[in-house]
Amino acid sequence: MKKLKAKPVTSLLLASTIAFTGSFQLYSMSKEIDALKKQHRDLQKSHHSFSIKYKKLQKDYKQSQKDIYRLEQNNQELQEQNKRLQEENKKLQYQNNELQKQLQIQQNHIRKLKRDLQAKKNTHARKNFSLASRGQKEGEWTYFWATYYDANEQSTGKNPGDPGYGITKSGKPVQAGVTIAVDPSIIPLGAWVLIQYPDGRIEKRQAQDTGSAIKGHKIDIYIPKASITSGSHLVKVKILD
Repeated sequence: MKKLKAKPVTSLLLASTIAFTGSFQLYSMSKEIDALKKQHRDLQKSHHSFSIKYKKLQKDYKQSQKDIYRLEQNNQELQEQNKRLQEENKKLQYQNNELQKQLQIQQNHIRKLKRDLQAKKNTHARKNFSLASRGQKEGEWTYFWATYYDANEQSTGKNPGDPGYGITKSGKPVQAGVTIAVDPSIIPLGAWVLIQYPDGRIEKRQAQDTGSAIKGHKIDIYIPKASITSGSHLVKVKILD
């Protein structure tokens, strides 16, 4: 039987080193493979997420295209509507100009009617004043020119507190619905009269006062300031006593 020769120590160490190195390389490669697998999974997840985002972007893009188309349609409709409104505005402006012309014609006509009416009133007033000036009679009635006054300064030259304020020529205080100022040479002071107004209303009053402007067939009718009537007109007067 042959005796086995012992291998040198260096050979054993070399073999061990080679075996260890191979195992380490296999371990390292396994780690790298695991890392690559993890990266692959991460890439797959990223790709999936990107795919979802991409699909959403595509959907949003399609929707935006639809919105743009709809806006363009709306813009076209608005332009057409604006064109119609401009045409309507032109028509309205034309109608307004025509109405302005008609209004001007009517205003001129109204001014002419007012002038004619005022001329008639002036003629009527002159005629009435002439009747009053002459003291023309109509049966028991005589035409007088009537004006109105109150007790204040504008009518009498006196203010409240002044001596004789509110006192008539006859010595009586002015009285609403009673007092009139007259020319005593035409209507004696103290006489009662009937006054017929243009509307047919008849009122009984007493000649209690006089006035510097009340001469001839004129009477000044007392009315409190709160209801004083401006202007003057023709009335008929009947002297009772």
